Amino acid sequence: MVECIKQFIDKNCMIYTMQFFGGGTKGIIKEVTDNAIVLETKHATDIINLDYVIRVSEIVKRK
Repeated sequence: MVECIKQFIDKNCMIYTMQFFGGGTKGIIKEVTDNAIVLETKHATDIINLDYVIRVSEIVKRK
C-alpha cells in the first residue's frame, strides 16, 4: 500500500479512515513512510496511521 500511496505525494487528496461516521481528511500528502502519511491540511500538519487508511483519492479541481 505504501508504494501505491507514494504516487500521490505533493497532490491534494482525500484520505478516508476507519471512523464511525465515514469521515475523511483533505490535504496535500507530503511524505509516506512504512506506517504513516504526513498530510498538510489547511490549518495544520497531520500524521495518519496507515493501519486505519481505507482509501486515498486525488481531489481534481474543475475548470
